[in-house]
Amino acid sequence: MPERKHFLFTRRFAPHFISMAASAFDDCLLRSALVTLITFGTAKIDGIDTSMLVTVTMGIYVLPFLVFSSLAGEISEKYEKSSLMKKIRLAEVVLVFLMAASFITKSAGLIMFMLFMMGVKSTFYGPMKFSVLPQYLNEDELVEGNGVLSAGTNVAILVGTICGGVFTMLDGGLMIVSVLAIISAVGGYAASRSLPEAPAAAPDMRIDPNIARSTWKIVSFAFADRLILYSLMGILFFYFIGSLMLAQIPLYTKIMIGGDQNVSTFLFVVFSLGTVAGSSVCGKILSGRVSGRSLLPSLIGISVFCAALFAEGHTPVDAPTLFGIGEFFGMPFSYIIIATIFLLSFCGALYSVPLYAIQQKVTPSQHLSRTIAALNIITTLGMIAATLFAGVIYAVGLTVGDVMLATGILALVFMPVTLRLAKEKYE
Repeated sequence: MPERKHFLFTRRFAPHFISMAASAFDDCLLRSALVTLITFGTAKIDGIDTSMLVTVTMGIYVLPFLVFSSLAGEISEKYEKSSLMKKIRLAEVVLVFLMAASFITKSAGLIMFMLFMMGVKSTFYGPMKFSVLPQYLNEDELVEGNGVLSAGTNVAILVGTICGGVFTMLDGGLMIVSVLAIISAVGGYAASRSLPEAPAAAPDMRIDPNIARSTWKIVSFAFADRLILYSLMGILFFYFIGSLMLAQIPLYTKIMIGGDQNVSTFLFVVFSLGTVAGSSVCGKILSGRVSGRSLLPSLIGISVFCAALFAEGHTPVDAPTLFGIGEFFGMPFSYIIIATIFLLSFCGALYSVPLYAIQQKVTPSQHLSRTIAALNIITTLGMIAATLFAGVIYAVGLTVGDVMLATGILALVFMPVTLRLAKEKYE
């Protein structure tokens, strides 16, 4: 019997993978370019204070996730998904052109409006990009499929973030960023044209125009089922950890180990590669089965490696100048820190990927998009909570090393939920 072709190279999955990766690249490329332009650009945007613009940028992008997620989930449930994804990809092409124009004019109002619209686009794409997986993949491919999508997305995020930061400061850099974003958006739309049909899960459903009421309904449904709730809580914790670590890496690099921006960027790359590696091997570790077998060991790993980062850098470095990447590699502790950050994100991926597959397995198909929409709301709140969590620790006079230790302790709080998910049979 001939060997079955891997689903990544099939028409039922490859267009979705390419389209999703292109979208992640666009988002991160443009947002990274915007933050770099605001922070390091020689001219102010409309004369507005730089620190104020940086502060509101992320808030504007995530606001649509809180406001429109319930509507996005209902639309994804009611209509055929591949046609919706094609329309969203086409809208992204238009948005990227307008975002490029806003960079050229340096109009704060236009830039912030386009950033908000990019957030709206991501909000409506979010519920369908994962809820379509059970329609495109066989059950024994579901865990690996989630891992492949997660790995591809993280590579796209990594490349987009680095390109946005590096190219923006070059002569003609904004033009380079704009051209890359347009090529990616057009490529993503072209790939979406080949998406297989994904029939509506609930075509007779009535869309509720009351956003507050529909938001309450989708969150209430997710909380009413024990396994769905536990899987959402686990994914929420992953987003909490991920956003917290990515936000603290620059501070940890500068304050605790005395490294400069290049060292911080390198450690960000290490963190991203650990996530990619963990996502890529998760399906093999679980032998293609929807299972919680990897959850407990990976949660313990998260706790241990957070504590290790505290042990490796718990006292602020008092150095007159920050050292660069070459000096960093020459230090005896550098490889320990690299390994710790890589293994931390590796364990994070082994924790999150099975949770997505569990959620897709236990949620009724006619509610899956709305449940993922509820997840988008919850994870957005989780990322906000991570910022507040770190802020409280700093407010009482502690350091970024203490943030790492506190995060490791917090991981243990999720032990009971993790044990319940690990013991459950999903066959």
